[in-house]
Amino acid sequence: MLKVEFLLIKIDQKEKMSDFCKVYCAGSVKAPYDWITSTPIGINRLVYIHGGEGGYIKDNSKIPFKKDCLYLFPGNAHFVNTYSSYETDEARLDHGFVNFELIPPILSDEVMFVDVKDDDEIRLSVEIFKSLCIKCTANNVYENLSSTERKYLKSTVLFLVDKIIEKYDCEVVKDKTIIKALRMMHENLGNKQTIGNISKSL
Repeated sequence: MLKVEFLLIKIDQKEKMSDFCKVYCAGSVKAPYDWITSTPIGINRLVYIHGGEGGYIKDNSKIPFKKDCLYLFPGNAHFVNTYSSYETDEARLDHGFVNFELIPPILSDEVMFVDVKDDDEIRLSVEIFKSLCIKCTANNVYENLSSTERKYLKSTVLFLVDKIIEKYDCEVVKDKTIIKALRMMHENLGNKQTIGNISKSL
């Protein structure tokens, strides 16, 4: 129990330390029969594999997913597509996912993954991740989560991403001016902005 409480404190700290993270959608589903697998992901995505057969396509090669593994698709891995088997209902890819924006951006186009069983902190965090993804599916929309649930989903995403990029020694943007400019743009997407206006605010 103490380990869980300690982990929740660490997850909460990631929320307070983050520059910007916006969750767009989440869920836990078997790949629908009309799933469009030819569309590149184009946004940061965390995917936990419950079971089934499927994977991702990189450089025209099919790379199968591993069960009980957590995958990170950086937003600039725009060349990556996902696929599922439909030979039987049991073969359909069963997965939980969260799509999100992240500042500072991850400077990689590599698909990264961790085996959940290899790290107790990741394993416990993924339990939170999975339960909230399932609740999103039950509610049908991410916005139906309570404010506390949304906070913990975002914090857990940040925590897990940090663990994954640490494993891969992956770089993120560190220039504070660039980070501030990106955050301003992402927080004001509905407003017309110019480079001049942004530069005056930095």
